[in-house]
Amino acid sequence: MSKLETRSSLLRQLNERRILNTVRLHKKISRANLGREIRIATPTVMRIVDNLLQKGWLEEIGTDDSTGGRPAMLLRIRAQAAGAIGIELGRVYARFVCVNLLCEVNHEEEIEVASLTDASQLVAFVGRFIERAGLDPANVIGVGIAAPGPLDPVRGQLLATDDIGVQWHELQLVELFQSQLGTPAFLANDADAAALGETWFGRGNDFNHILFVLADAGVGAGMAVHRSIYCGANSRAGEFSHTIVDINGTLCSCGRRGCINTAASAYAMVAAIRQARHVDQEENVLTIIQQAIQGDGPEREVVDRGLAYLSVGIFNFIQIFDPDLVILGGRTLLSAEYMVRETQERIRKLCRNSGIEVIPTGFGISAVAIGAAALVLQHVYDHTQLIG
Repeated sequence: MSKLETRSSLLRQLNERRILNTVRLHKKISRANLGREIRIATPTVMRIVDNLLQKGWLEEIGTDDSTGGRPAMLLRIRAQAAGAIGIELGRVYARFVCVNLLCEVNHEEEIEVASLTDASQLVAFVGRFIERAGLDPANVIGVGIAAPGPLDPVRGQLLATDDIGVQWHELQLVELFQSQLGTPAFLANDADAAALGETWFGRGNDFNHILFVLADAGVGAGMAVHRSIYCGANSRAGEFSHTIVDINGTLCSCGRRGCINTAASAYAMVAAIRQARHVDQEENVLTIIQQAIQGDGPEREVVDRGLAYLSVGIFNFIQIFDPDLVILGGRTLLSAEYMVRETQERIRKLCRNSGIEVIPTGFGISAVAIGAAALVLQHVYDHTQLIG
């Protein structure tokens, strides 16, 4: 392909994404208003819209109110024309969602990660999941995978970590999915993916700088800046769990003392209760939280200490990153209204009523999986990905 043809192809892709995203944001819009909105010549708009109508991704839904002359036909995204798969490959659970072109969940499932003994089982499960979701494999536009770090999103590879099972170490998940399912695949850190999902399709839609805090089995944070994940120079931005909030604190698995992870993670809370009660059996962190809400025993002390570490860490992050919005998510934080409310109150006091908005995710415990699906949909709507 010549340079001229390459340039022409890139321009078509850029304009197609801009048109699709403008239709998505307006929900319904005429061709004329579409051209005026994004300043593309009418013949170009007509040609691209016709192609998208033929492809089935746009549909005509009647006419606009007439202001004189012939009423204009309105366009909208045909949401069910295609779908994306989002996978949260967590430390304990794997969650799968099938979303349409508007990132609306059509089907979701969850299994224990321990039930997947190797990567081939994961790919096979996703194949069956697509069937159960009732989605034609030909209409799957991609698979997004979100997992705890460290990972290499550029090479699509999970790096060695103690946070998830050994079967995932050094695994090139993107290449595996692309070769076995024949569909594009994308990989991101779990909290990063959640931040991306919120900024494109969730409560962060009207904000340019989003901080997503994920408190689950572990603790993490993700940043989205102008609708893109901020990864940092080495894809380690937002390594929240190992930021230090107490230099004389508990020894962390990373070898340092006083990391947020040593108090705010589900692992840390369970370990602290076992030590306080001098028992060997492992308690469920959700049970610990419920007991903390009901009484003043060691559970209350452990949970309050965890929230103190977490809130100080979030405050420090706010001071450095200066986000428009902080969104709270993860099973630990979302397990009870008390957890969200107490975290919000602690941050408000630390910020001295600066007005920073701190809210829970609207996607619940599916936020990471939906964010993984957003990794795919970003390549449908975001023209900056082509020129960044």
